[in-house]
Amino acid sequence: VPAGIINLIVLEVTEAFKVIILLSPFTGVVISFPVLAYQILKFVLPALKRRERRLLVPLVILFFVLFLGGVVFSYFNLLPVAIGWLLNQGQGLELTLSVSRYVSFVGWFLLASGVAFELPLVLLALIKVGLVDRRALRKQWQVAYMVILLLAAILTPDWSPITMMVLALPMIVLYELALLLARFFRSPGDVKLKNDHSR
Repeated sequence: VPAGIINLIVLEVTEAFKVIILLSPFTGVVISFPVLAYQILKFVLPALKRRERRLLVPLVILFFVLFLGGVVFSYFNLLPVAIGWLLNQGQGLELTLSVSRYVSFVGWFLLASGVAFELPLVLLALIKVGLVDRRALRKQWQVAYMVILLLAAILTPDWSPITMMVLALPMIVLYELALLLARFFRSPGDVKLKNDHSR
């Protein structure tokens, strides 16, 4: 359990069974994802050009690594902090947690963390195709940070300020990392700027 020893209760006879049913598809998708990704790539790759194939495979691998990394990092680092803070708000009260609601909270938090850790991949893709400019993102960092805080507030299952910040801080680090990595490849904006200087 991420936050240490917590006594969970069931509020109805079928609750434990419902939790198992709820977790089974999710567990199945996670376990079978590498096989599913391989089969999809095997079907799609023949229709792509060599350059597109060389780009797609690393992107799929990076997507999976970032999502899994976000889930694992959140489970061992972010989730204990968030749950610990939330539980401390009820000091002096007897704590009884429903197993279904606890599993739902943990599941949504881990899913949100996995999605949040895709931020570098999304940013790099947008910069690469020229939809956003790296220099503009660097110059307007205050606006970017506010957007990240808003996304963290939307993604967190309870909307508490601590869980929001716990999720937002890694997203800010990933945002800065994406901008750093974006300096190592050319975007349409870089080509245009170079052409303007050469005139």
